[in-house]
Amino acid sequence: MINKIIKNIKNNSVYINDIKYLFKLNNPLELEIFFHQSTDIQSENFNTTCYESNIYYPQIYQIENNCPTCGYRSSLSRQKYSEEFISRSIEYRLSDIADYPISGINCYNKGITGIRELLLILNSLKKYDLNVNVKVSDYHHLKNIKNFNINSIIFQSSLNKYNSLNYNNDNENIEENEEVLKYIKQKLKFQVTYEFLINYSEGYHDIVDKIDEIKKYAVDIIEIKGYDPFIDTPEEYNPQYTQDYILKIISLLRICFPDKEIKIQYATNGNNDIPTYLKNGVNTITGIYTPRMNSKLQNVEQLREIKNYVDKFFEI
Repeated sequence: MINKIIKNIKNNSVYINDIKYLFKLNNPLELEIFFHQSTDIQSENFNTTCYESNIYYPQIYQIENNCPTCGYRSSLSRQKYSEEFISRSIEYRLSDIADYPISGINCYNKGITGIRELLLILNSLKKYDLNVNVKVSDYHHLKNIKNFNINSIIFQSSLNKYNSLNYNNDNENIEENEEVLKYIKQKLKFQVTYEFLINYSEGYHDIVDKIDEIKKYAVDIIEIKGYDPFIDTPEEYNPQYTQDYILKIISLLRICFPDKEIKIQYATNGNNDIPTYLKNGVNTITGIYTPRMNSKLQNVEQLREIKNYVDKFFEI
């Protein structure tokens, strides 16, 4: 059965019954066949691994309240929206990034700030030899970043939301997605990174729909992102995906898309098996933090061990 499923996937035919069978599969022999297929594709088509860090603004430059009760702010905190303060904050955070094999930065808006702050960040990033990937909060902002050297726009479609009850997949949304992606690829000449979200109560049909959407939109890069809340937040103990599940997702995408770059976000709760991910089909690890980038989530030391393992794997 597993050989038939692999053949279907290679022929660009992903069926719901095949996905159901695959994700319920626990037969070690069949699983070995499936994973071996993706490993062969990975070792044949890719021989390098990249590492990227993330900027969440305004957190990267925002100064915390002195008092959590009254919200009092110091005179220094009033500078947080000035161009000079934002630029200096980013430069300080990135000042040690050259010491590590990090080749890209992903920019995410995690607050109510708009295009002005993003433009200031992009101006600061010009000084670094890094690939820059940007997720905009409003697609009308795209015209403002067209003159920057951006590697890709991070795209999240209406199929791809954390809320499993969000069924905003009507014709109007589909047409809007198509127009946005056409503008990004044809007018701006940027690549598109597709966020492949998991662990948000998705079903088998969601996985099939997202694979079909990747094909339809001809996206350039796929980034797997598990619902992984930051530490010290109310959602910290949200049940996480199993390693069996994520490995099936990676292998499925690698067999479906043998030539595309596949990224995966480093899980802040430690639910990682990065060497196996890289072996099965991942090219890039995102969410690598140096001490200055994010001291609470610092994981850059694990990167050195991962890199040594991967280098040995690709030498074989």
